[in-house]
Amino acid sequence: MTPDEMITRLESLMQDRFSFIQGEEDHDMIYREDIAALEAAVEAVQRRNPKKAVIHDYQNGLYYFCPHCYSSIVRGNEITYCWHCGQAVEFEEE
Repeated sequence: MTPDEMITRLESLMQDRFSFIQGEEDHDMIYREDIAALEAAVEAVQRRNPKKAVIHDYQNGLYYFCPHCYSSIVRGNEITYCWHCGQAVEFEEE
């Protein structure tokens, strides 16, 4: 299953859970908790897909930033994720 297929499936499950919510009753709380868990799962799958690092060219060299949270990233051979948010990152020179 591809990441896009996973996201589509998770979003379908969220819509299914939304259809059961009728108001603010206690029995609806389990569906709200399911929806929150599914939203977190969608975000986790989205962060697994590598995004290009944001590159700024300053006078003393190139600086790399996470495309999701904009934390600075030190480019190295083994760095493929943002240490701060977990976003998968690709490095490409401009």
